[in-house]
Amino acid sequence: MSPASILLIDKIGEITVSNNYLSFIEVGNGQGYDFQVKGRSHDIMNHLYSILKPQEIKSIKLVKI
Repeated sequence: MSPASILLIDKIGEITVSNNYLSFIEVGNGQGYDFQVKGRSHDIMNHLYSILKPQEIKSIKLVKI
């Protein structure tokens, strides 16, 4: 297993969630970051809602596939 990394994203434009999968797209960059996350899509989405502020959620396209 590799050591933890810090990923700085200026502004997230889109988040895609699926079972065992999480992806971020950065606004203005088009750069995507894909992660393998162990968990059901519903649980991942619930966690995102718990850590993001309501105004952040409104400004991000959230996609569950």
